[in-house]
Amino acid sequence: MHVLISEKLYDTEFLLVHTVAPFLVREDTGLFLRMSDLGVEPTKNGDTIVDPVAVWDPATNAAVAVETVAEPALEGSFEVKGIRVRTAFDALKAEAAKYPPETAGKLTEVDAGTIVELARLAAGKQVMHLGGFGPQAFTNGVMCGHGMATLAALTGNLGVSGSSAGVYFNWYEGINWGFSSPEGAVGGGPSVPFLVLRDVLQSGQFKGQPFPIKSMHIMNSNP
Repeated sequence: MHVLISEKLYDTEFLLVHTVAPFLVREDTGLFLRMSDLGVEPTKNGDTIVDPVAVWDPATNAAVAVETVAEPALEGSFEVKGIRVRTAFDALKAEAAKYPPETAGKLTEVDAGTIVELARLAAGKQVMHLGGFGPQAFTNGVMCGHGMATLAALTGNLGVSGSSAGVYFNWYEGINWGFSSPEGAVGGGPSVPFLVLRDVLQSGQFKGQPFPIKSMHIMNSNP
């Protein structure tokens, strides 16, 4: 996200229309600024209390309800009735600024150059982000999902063909599972991990030995 923001590779239109990026965030509480904070009484729609989030309208230089302005400000800090606010996108920028590729590389053990390359690839279209099986084992694992969804939203890769963010959930670790062979069939043989499957298909070699794959039955995934 640091690279995408610093190189302005994000999708501005998607952020304005489909995300909370333009929502104003109170600097004192960290909560969204709502119209009730500005003296507008909430209304009721059945059992639901309606208290719209505020955005900044560049045309009037004022904070207004989100649904009343077509093109709210994506960036900026403002003061509204004595309350200091900034857009959610500005808050994201400030958080991402703490993690340039070099810093992120030390935390993740991924080379800084690789992080930059992946960020630029992520800025393209038809990009799918898949999390693996593991974050659920940690108390803060949900943050992995938050980060993945935010990254996909930043580049507009949600809700369009060939793009998404989610979890790659598969009990299987490779191709050739013994239990998937019919009764009386030849044994399953060695398993080919998905991570090297492409190389095996291209070279016909696995672990330095001939390994021609003649057919594959694929389910629940797209290696």
